[in-house]
Amino acid sequence: MKCTNCLKACYCSTECQRSDWKRHKTFCHDAVDKTLKLAQRMKALHEMKKDNTGLGATYYWGNIPAVDLLNLSMNEGEEYSNSLTLLLCGVGDPRNVLLTTASLPDVYNQQVSFVLNDICPCTLARTVLLLYMLYKGGDDVTSAVVRIWYSVRITKKDFTLLTLALQDLAATAEPSTLTDGLREISASQLSQLKIVWSTWLRLSEQRGPWVEDLRKWRSGRIQVGKMV
Repeated sequence: MKCTNCLKACYCSTECQRSDWKRHKTFCHDAVDKTLKLAQRMKALHEMKKDNTGLGATYYWGNIPAVDLLNLSMNEGEEYSNSLTLLLCGVGDPRNVLLTTASLPDVYNQQVSFVLNDICPCTLARTVLLLYMLYKGGDDVTSAVVRIWYSVRITKKDFTLLTLALQDLAATAEPSTLTDGLREISASQLSQLKIVWSTWLRLSEQRGPWVEDLRKWRSGRIQVGKMV
């Protein structure tokens, strides 16, 4: 039988448990206190995520190194001559798509299709936005995308590129027309992504220290969760 309070100590009988209580009491109370504090922290974190959908646990910058998903030289071989389709469920950021594309052998001239999905609309919207900016091109677009991807602050020029791309995506009824058929998005998924893009556009027009204020508010919520 287990101690019904901490669920840690095991005993052979009720009498054995009673005789051990004097020794076990301190550990038992500490274990219960730690469990209650952890539960309160988890509750505070859950409430923060609920109030900030798509922000609380979103890995916008990625949390693992990029991977060449095909690595043709080690798998099908560099002479492989058929088209390929890759499914990325929970794609996160586009690092794997970009590295896989950049690592294709020069002799490979077939089409590679990437099917991207993610449970978080904000993350998928960001990935589609960056890929669209790269497709759209322009002066120094690669460096601009990297800066937008990783930097806390961006230049006015990068902000303009970002805003123009957002306007294109938020206004389109058929994304494939923006990319000459290279990108297709289902109607249900597009409606969710357009909500995110439109929200980002509205936020880009706000003036004042609202971003700093929001970060302080969120930081305060996290600290409260840790202290509880």
